[in-house]
Amino acid sequence: MKIHSLILSTLLISLSSCGGSSDSKEPAKDAIPSSSSSLSSASSTTSSAAASSIATSSSVSSSSSSAAPCMTQDCESKNKDLVQKIYTDIMNGGKTDLVNTYFDANVILHISGANNGATGETSHLQSLKNNNPNYIATLKHLAADGDYVAAHWHLSAKPDNEFNGKAVVDLYRVAGNKIIEHWHLSANLSDTTVSGNSLFSDLYKYTGTKPVATQDSEAANNQLVTSTYLGLFNDKNLSLIDQNIAPSYLQHNPYVPNGSEALRNFVNARTPGGLSFFATISDDDLVWTFKGDGNLTLVDMFRVDNKKIVEHYDLF
Repeated sequence: MKIHSLILSTLLISLSSCGGSSDSKEPAKDAIPSSSSSLSSASSTTSSAAASSIATSSSVSSSSSSAAPCMTQDCESKNKDLVQKIYTDIMNGGKTDLVNTYFDANVILHISGANNGATGETSHLQSLKNNNPNYIATLKHLAADGDYVAAHWHLSAKPDNEFNGKAVVDLYRVAGNKIIEHWHLSANLSDTTVSGNSLFSDLYKYTGTKPVATQDSEAANNQLVTSTYLGLFNDKNLSLIDQNIAPSYLQHNPYVPNGSEALRNFVNARTPGGLSFFATISDDDLVWTFKGDGNLTLVDMFRVDNKKIVEHYDLF
């Protein structure tokens, strides 16, 4: 559906203790922030203020940024198809010459150590191959919202094993059928998680037929997720768990068990304050939130059904 909300704030902060990065260092178990001391005190956004600040915007200028904004489902589908080709044609197909076809010549890369431009993108993709010979890129979730497309994917030479290799999220901004901006975050996978769930698997089962998403339902999901997430971690409003989180909440964070009570314990152990997003995407039943200051530092994905958050993924 057409774009609902891209949060672009000057109050961006980074989770300095998080382990995900463009060079894919494996996160230690203490990488999960235990209090707001691991968050910059420069940004302490309350849930009500942040939720009301959601607005459509663009973060940078580009040679293609004068193109009309993507406002239709057909446009979003085309953007999604464009991004999917990066994984099928370039990463898995080895057609690196297509970088110049899919990416703007002046594409901006929010990736540590990467240079801007199509040549910088080519070098980034080559570094993935150099660091992970024989890898296969397996898309797990792909979402489009306005000019933005997000990809959650598995980088591994053993794609059937979701506990092997790396978990990766890429965020792209598209204009004029070219990618003009690219964020990237990855983390090494471990062979176990507390819940037993992989970082990728779709475990939630709908009762009956899955509802068909509409523009209104996606916007409502976005509002539910952002207000709940910010309310929990900035205001420590634990009543939101009873209101908005399903008791059987499925967890794909490697260090937190399934269930709403496990989430309550996780939030309750933390000092509130400091969470903000620079972008959110709502597509179908998933809402994605993106945090970072320049480069990407934290991505969360929430599945919503019947006005309840039922499943969660993240990468940090």
